[in-house]
Amino acid sequence: MAPMPEGESRMEDSPIQDSARRLVLLLLDDLRRRELEGKRIPVSFSGGLDSSLLAKVCSEISETYCIVSGTEESTDIKNARISAENLGIELKEIILDEAVILKGAKEVCGITGSIDPLTVSFELPTYLALRSIGEDFIVTGQGADELFGGYAKYEGLKADEFSKLRKEDLDKVLGPVDVIESSMASSWNKSIAKPFLCNRVVSFAMALPLDAVMPLTVRKPIIREALRELGLNETAKLPKKAAQYGSGVSAILKKAAKDRGQSLGEMIEGFAKGEKA
Repeated sequence: MAPMPEGESRMEDSPIQDSARRLVLLLLDDLRRRELEGKRIPVSFSGGLDSSLLAKVCSEISETYCIVSGTEESTDIKNARISAENLGIELKEIILDEAVILKGAKEVCGITGSIDPLTVSFELPTYLALRSIGEDFIVTGQGADELFGGYAKYEGLKADEFSKLRKEDLDKVLGPVDVIESSMASSWNKSIAKPFLCNRVVSFAMALPLDAVMPLTVRKPIIREALRELGLNETAKLPKKAAQYGSGVSAILKKAAKDRGQSLGEMIEGFAKGEKA
C-alpha cells in the first residue's frame, strides 16, 4: 500500500493511523529535501521496525538497497534476510567474526575517542556499513527509539518519568551521539542521513500525546502502525532488539575481553590507547 497523498483521510481512521500516515509523509518529505530522488540509496538495516520502514519509504522515491552487519547466526542477519525479501529490496550482508569486530572496535575508538563499551558496540554496525558503501552517504533509523518509545527502559514508567527520560535520551542522540557518528562518517568522507531526526519529524513526535508513544502494550506503536499501513504486517509484529545485541557484536566483544583476562571496559579503553586489537 502506497502512502496516502497528504490531505486524504478516511472517516474510520484512528488517531494512531492518522499519526502513522503523517509520519510516512514527513519521512518522504525529508528524503526529497535531501535530494535523494534518482540516487541509489543505501540503508543501514537490521530487518527490524525502523530500518524496514525507512527502506520501504526510500524505495518509494528511488532505487534502494539495505546493508546489514552481524555474525552469521545473529538475529539481525536472519531478520534482515526475511525482511529484505518481503520488501523486495537488495540486501548486502557484512558477516562479522571476532577479528573483524575487534579491528572495527579499535578503529571506532580511535576515530571517536569513545571508551564506552555500549557506545562502541552500538555504533560498530553503522561504522562497518559506512566503510563498505560506494555512495557518500547512508540512511539510518537513529532517533526512532527516543521519539516513538522504543526502549525497554521506558516500559512501566509513569507519564512524567517517561517524558523526562525520553527528553534526556533525545538530547543525547542530538548531541554527543551525533558528534560520534559524524566523526565516523567523516573518517570515510561520508555523511549519515537521519530522517527520524529531521526538525519536522522531531516536532511532530514531541507534539504527540504521551499515550501515543509510551510503550503501554507494545513499543513504538506508531512505527508499527506505519508498517501496517505500508503492507508490512509481519514486520510490524517483530520484537525490538538493540543493535549491539541483534548484531552479535556485544557477545563477541565480551568473550574476547574474557579471553584476554580483562573486563570489556578495560579492553575498549586499551583500544583507545592504541593497544593491539
